[in-house]
Amino acid sequence: MPKSDKKIKELLEDAYDLYRKNKNKEAIEKYEEILKIDKDNMEARFRYCILKTYETTYDDFNIEGVINILFEVA
Repeated sequence: MPKSDKKIKELLEDAYDLYRKNKNKEAIEKYEEILKIDKDNMEARFRYCILKTYETTYDDFNIEGVINILFEVA
């Protein structure tokens, strides 16, 4: 397993553990770190979008923004 794959796997586990502990801000930071290494990592991108959605109020929610992050349309 390449070094970057191992690092990503560790970061994914760390991010998920943070999420399970309701430390969403820290989990988001881990997912951002993963996406800097591998912008095409769909698991990180998907979970990042979910957490960003959680921290958004209904009035501020922007589904197009979430879709853009998920699929890099922008």
